[in-house]
Amino acid sequence: METFANETTASGVPLASELAEGVVDDNVDGPREADLVPTPEGVLALLPDAPLTWVEHETLHVDGTPVDWWVEGAGVDAVVHATQLAGLARGLAQAAGRWVDRHAVEVVLTEPLRAQDLAVEMALDPVAEQGS
Repeated sequence: METFANETTASGVPLASELAEGVVDDNVDGPREADLVPTPEGVLALLPDAPLTWVEHETLHVDGTPVDWWVEGAGVDAVVHATQLAGLARGLAQAAGRWVDRHAVEVVLTEPLRAQDLAVEMALDPVAEQGS
């Protein structure tokens, strides 16, 4: 299941966080532990404004609804919650204000050795509007 929590859209559709309280609950299906994990260096090279850590969940519920990812806040102080790498890429990109780079972040998460090549390519990309 792919749930697009907190996704920024160019069409002006509101963020999920604007429509719901956004209370992360790890205990919907019984007690669960979440792990605080360092953000990989390759990702931080692409997204210097991303948080240094993120929260890994086996399952993630926000306001009682299962989601794959969720972001609380923005920038380096944001708390990114994710259950899988695609969601983590989206969450980190949103937190860093670089939604447009979510696919490159996912590549770096799955193929860390490509981080330097992608950083060079991204440096040559036109500057995108923040959050787009």
